[in-house]
Amino acid sequence: MLITTKGLVISSRTVGENDRSISIITDELGVVDILCKGAQKNTSKNNAATQLFAYAKFCYNERNAKYYLNSSEPINIFYGIRTDIKKVALASYIAELLKYSIMNMSPHEEVMRLTLNTFYLIAENKRSCELMKCIFELRFACLIGYTPQIGCCCVCYEYSYERMYFIIKSGKLMCKPHFYQKYVTLPYENEFFPFAQTLDEKMLDIIRTICLTDLARIFSLNVKGDYLKELNRFTERYLMEHIDHHFKTLDFYNSLD
Repeated sequence: MLITTKGLVISSRTVGENDRSISIITDELGVVDILCKGAQKNTSKNNAATQLFAYAKFCYNERNAKYYLNSSEPINIFYGIRTDIKKVALASYIAELLKYSIMNMSPHEEVMRLTLNTFYLIAENKRSCELMKCIFELRFACLIGYTPQIGCCCVCYEYSYERMYFIIKSGKLMCKPHFYQKYVTLPYENEFFPFAQTLDEKMLDIIRTICLTDLARIFSLNVKGDYLKELNRFTERYLMEHIDHHFKTLDFYNSLD
């Protein structure tokens, strides 16, 4: 029986001389591994659709608990990603993050929407890699069950304060009086806390927007300068704390800066 689905190639490697093994992320089935016979040949009808970062329609069948590609039809190969090393690095990090985090045979429609929109915006130069990395990391954390508790102070339920503090490990927000009461027994230089991040009202509003609003709205965010640097520090620290995995592709992306 043939299975037909749309998917994004998040891993591709050569097998033998002419074959290609790919991993695709799909709406309905999570991550699926498919062997593509002859796809490595330039003349193969499946060459374009099975390249890394390609979004395509795949038709495949199952034999002996393995999937084999029958045919494919490219929808968007995101050519613009391949024109810049930083875009390739970011897309590779996202792909590795997806493959590590998403379970097989489980629905992930919102993750697909987030990923396809992210790839499209960086491929077409509509948003910077720096901003898209932040948006993807934080919204992805929410989608896989790590939504931070950023609605209000976890002690007094204060919604807004001149400065609030986010505890990275617990994912909880505290107002300044309760944070100092609980944690600050030693002076910290420039209010840098190794276990928490200081958030002013504007930064807190940006984080709330990424976590809690409609997906279409978050891509209209425009964050620059010091706020973008702080946002990157926040999203990367938070996601890596809760994923608890080292990504070499992230190291490479950060080395480009």
